[in-house]
Amino acid sequence: MTSVAHARPEGGGGAHDAHHAPMNFWRKYIFSTDHKIIGIQFLFVSLFFLLVGGLLAMQIRWQLASPGSRCRAVGFFPRR
Repeated sequence: MTSVAHARPEGGGGAHDAHHAPMNFWRKYIFSTDHKIIGIQFLFVSLFFLLVGGLLAMQIRWQLASPGSRCRAVGFFPRR
């Protein structure tokens, strides 16, 4: 069997690298189809909703702890 050595042009990848623009933040992390990046997106979104859910749970507990008073931190409950 014979082996053939393929010569690469100077500069590395040649014409293939010329077609791809460098990826910015939006294209790499927001509109990605890579499974590793989607896993990172899932991690951050789940932590965000954990924080939001925890804050809402604390608001409900605060309201149940003092039923007649107005919640000063939020400030948009109607007065009775």
